[in-house]
Amino acid sequence: MLPNLTRSQFLEEVSSVTEWAAAEVDWAAHLQSYRWGDEDWQSALRSRRERTTELARSGNFKDFSRAAAAITEWGRVPRLDEPELESIRASLPLLVALAEENEHPPDDLYASRIASVSKVYAAYQPDSWVIYDSRVARALALLVSEWEATGGTRIAALRFPQPPSRSAGVAVTGFPRVADSTPRQAGRAFIYASWWCREVARQTLSPCPDPAGWSATHIEMGLFMIGKANTGKGDAMPGVPGAVVRTGAALGGSKGAKAVAQNEAVQAAAQQQLLNLMQKREAKQRAARFAFQTGSEVAQVQYDDGVQRWTVFKERVPIAAFPSFSGDLSAALVHHEFDRLELRDPESVQEEAEQERDAKRFKLPAWMKRAGIDEAEAEEVLSGQYLLEPGEE
Repeated sequence: MLPNLTRSQFLEEVSSVTEWAAAEVDWAAHLQSYRWGDEDWQSALRSRRERTTELARSGNFKDFSRAAAAITEWGRVPRLDEPELESIRASLPLLVALAEENEHPPDDLYASRIASVSKVYAAYQPDSWVIYDSRVARALALLVSEWEATGGTRIAALRFPQPPSRSAGVAVTGFPRVADSTPRQAGRAFIYASWWCREVARQTLSPCPDPAGWSATHIEMGLFMIGKANTGKGDAMPGVPGAVVRTGAALGGSKGAKAVAQNEAVQAAAQQQLLNLMQKREAKQRAARFAFQTGSEVAQVQYDDGVQRWTVFKERVPIAAFPSFSGDLSAALVHHEFDRLELRDPESVQEEAEQERDAKRFKLPAWMKRAGIDEAEAEEVLSGQYLLEPGEE
């Protein structure tokens, strides 16, 4: 049974498995092998973004129902009925809170028919949530089993239940079926799988085929292909090409770490992800500064392109976004009920950033260390250079 954990508790408990999977699984190979009907990974991402846009623009229940129907049609699952859609829509504010906070327990999320419902959740906030279907669940169970077979500790928070399917085969030994679990357990499985995918995306050593860099969606698509390749084949991963790439001492020995650091492609990917982290820190500071100058307020909100941006609101009307957004801000925001947004004054955002800088809360991930990134230099850049001082634009 999956325990009830906050995000920070979960990530701490599974950190060893996360680092192992980020270092040893060839996520790039799995992503590039992705197929959904006639779509490869690139066209599938485009299709999913289109459905994210449609869902984000659904200002009423009728439009929301139409957008959800397009999602389930693309996902080849039966449509969700009206009571289910009402429950999903009511859960969206909690979904946002779970994505943005570390200390919010996940148990109130609607999670019946999780393989179908998670497709809507993943479309609503694609940077934060993944599809949790039978193949993804099977892949997670197989990877966890592989970890345990190498001597890894059994972790209760990773006993992912498998949703029902006619094609995914029986559940992996030691892992329950969703049919034998409660909706609450299914909800935890979806949330934990999403948190795990986000963290693996942050740490993975594989250079990303997508110029935008790794996301939880990319990892989920890779899991789907692992699950698909191992459908109905028992409890072991039978030598699937690229399923798990062994890197010798890369997880612990200096020789393996040096080999990884010498990989130019990995080095470039690590540098790009460090740059992305710096840009996120900069965006927060610029939003606070702009809000201070204009007498406005700030909130971090989801846009219909799947990106979360620090957004400046003047009398609850969006007037600027960081990182920048070239389209109509009001039309692009996932949050349509602006009067219900929790807006923050810029002073508190600036103070929070200063506290983060002073506490040096940024800790260089192990994968960046293995890729040759200097920790002291990264901390200086992230906690110093990108904190805007008064008077800076």
